[in-house]
Amino acid sequence: MGTVMSSARARSWLLLLALISALLAPAFLVAPPHAAAHASLVGTTPSDGSQVDGSPGAVNLRFSEPITLVEDSIRVLDRDAERVDTGGSRQDASPEQASVALLPGLPDGVYTVAWRVISGDSHPIRGSFTFTVGDPADASAVPEADLSDEASSVWDGLALVLRWIIYAGALAAAGLVVLGRFILPRDQRHVSRQLLGATRITAIAGLLAIVVSIPVNAITVAGPGLSGSALATVLGSSFGSSALLGILGLALMLAPARGLLPILGAVLATAAFVLAGHSVTAQPQSLVLASDLVHVGAAAVWLGGLLGLLILLRGSMPAEAAARTVARFSTIAAILVTLLALSGTAMAWAEIRDWSSLDTRYGWILLAKIAGVVLVIAVAAYNRWRLVPRIQQRSSAAPRQLARALRIEAIGLLIVLALTAVLVATSPPRPGAGPHTATLELSDTLEATITVTPAVAGSNSIELLIRDEQGEPVTGLDAVTLRLSHPASGIENIERPAIEHSPGSGEYHYSGTDLAIPGDWDIEIRVLVSDFELLTATTTARIHGRTP
Repeated sequence: MGTVMSSARARSWLLLLALISALLAPAFLVAPPHAAAHASLVGTTPSDGSQVDGSPGAVNLRFSEPITLVEDSIRVLDRDAERVDTGGSRQDASPEQASVALLPGLPDGVYTVAWRVISGDSHPIRGSFTFTVGDPADASAVPEADLSDEASSVWDGLALVLRWIIYAGALAAAGLVVLGRFILPRDQRHVSRQLLGATRITAIAGLLAIVVSIPVNAITVAGPGLSGSALATVLGSSFGSSALLGILGLALMLAPARGLLPILGAVLATAAFVLAGHSVTAQPQSLVLASDLVHVGAAAVWLGGLLGLLILLRGSMPAEAAARTVARFSTIAAILVTLLALSGTAMAWAEIRDWSSLDTRYGWILLAKIAGVVLVIAVAAYNRWRLVPRIQQRSSAAPRQLARALRIEAIGLLIVLALTAVLVATSPPRPGAGPHTATLELSDTLEATITVTPAVAGSNSIELLIRDEQGEPVTGLDAVTLRLSHPASGIENIERPAIEHSPGSGEYHYSGTDLAIPGDWDIEIRVLVSDFELLTATTTARIHGRTP
């Protein structure tokens, strides 16, 4: 029994790592482009809660990053929950924007916009807002009960359960393959057939869960009812790529145990997890993708190894061989814990870079996951330093105690995977950048609300809403312009026009790449009310640097 692997076994590990790198190289080369954060709605025309004089021709939505439309992505409803849009949501201007045309001549009333799209990290997001046409006698909107999809929470819950089964099944199957091929002592490789049944059961469970998750995700994305277009949208997303690669990997693990196909399947099934989720859009992408791969790989070997040891301890493996196997796995487990800690820290840093971000739903789930991992590590340490020596000393009670502790450790890892499934479905508070919003006083009777999105060096959208003292949009202005200055760099008075979205809306918009340098930018709003009256107000927006 040694704690140092033989040179032959080391070569086997290097061969496996080389195979992983070769297989994943194409995935890194075709990795999705930079995205600033989890997509969120940053502006609408008409704006939420606004009142417009006449019937608008269309409803426009602007998001913080590129999105994918689904069937009926945008629905506009009157107070009787009847649709007043023409259907066919589209992305004419840019991948961050979406719109739908409205029926002509809408009567005065309150209208509700319900939307759902796919974010860049493959997660469906949805929401709603209202606007008013004219001055209706009845200012009530569509009742919330008519907007809500009661089945949505059920499908969301089912998708969460399936995600957990996929994690548990795929990672356990991959880890069992690694245990049988690389971790078992060479003179005990013949007992690896005892692991074959568990490998096939976990692989089949993961495979079936992935197959079922495809239509379930199509329903969560597009709403009740399953259509071919929704399935095509899901399969064409990063989730679809991950699902198809996972299906291939798990199918290969069902091949005869003596060949190379199960090893290839374990690599592919593990790699599939990095193709979807927050790692697709987190920055710096190369670090996050590599960390994610190491994280899921280490988790697979740990979980599969635990399940395999439980099976072998209950089998016919001699006590001396069991002691050597457990000791070998414990040594490897120490490496796995280190890899999990380093990769997990890197991914957490990419999502949360300040302590205040921990006080969010994502942060609390992450802390719960960390606490679960710490408890599992404590059990693993007890196994390694207390129970393994007892087995080596031929203690009759030690095998039973070890089996009990391994069960606790495995259950703990399954709970951690459940928390991971919830974490993946939760929007992270991406570091630093975020829309800059300020409300400024132009005069005693006018105020302007300005929003800069995403407030990251490079391309930005600047939205303005100008209202009077009653909160009504102001129309008939001669001109609205913006002056951009970066005092630290000596850049002053870059003047850009703000264009009104639609006549009479009081909403103005400018998009450009002028805010290209990180730091504090002074943005002066200049409103020409008449030939003789110019109103100004200034805000300082913090523009964050792009992570490489």
